[in-house]
Amino acid sequence: RYRRSLELLRVARPTEPCLVIGPTEHGKKNRGRVTNDPLTARMTRWQRKLAVEAGCAFFDASAWMAEVGDMNHWVKRKLVWLDMAHLTPGGQSKLGHALYRAHLKGLASFMQRKGDGIGRSGL
Repeated sequence: RYRRSLELLRVARPTEPCLVIGPTEHGKKNRGRVTNDPLTARMTRWQRKLAVEAGCAFFDASAWMAEVGDMNHWVKRKLVWLDMAHLTPGGQSKLGHALYRAHLKGLASFMQRKGDGIGRSGL
């Protein structure tokens, strides 16, 4: 269904930019310690593959979370709920800022490659 949804979106709007955001990291208790759920990595690989096939950009939320800290870090700072799967408002805010920064980085890279368009149309 996920693949089909992306296909339908791309048919409906073939020239529009597309971004797939991979799953956030999920944790589980393992001998009293919180560890990352290996199924998250599997899901991330699958979603990345489908995004590429559909011509969409992909944001790896799980990898971004790992850059910030392991799941214990996220739990201790109350950035994920106790289910260790869903971000709290504080975690959501961090993700939103990360997406914004990634967008600006991509825009800067695009402008560096293509130019900003000023002066090309006679303005």
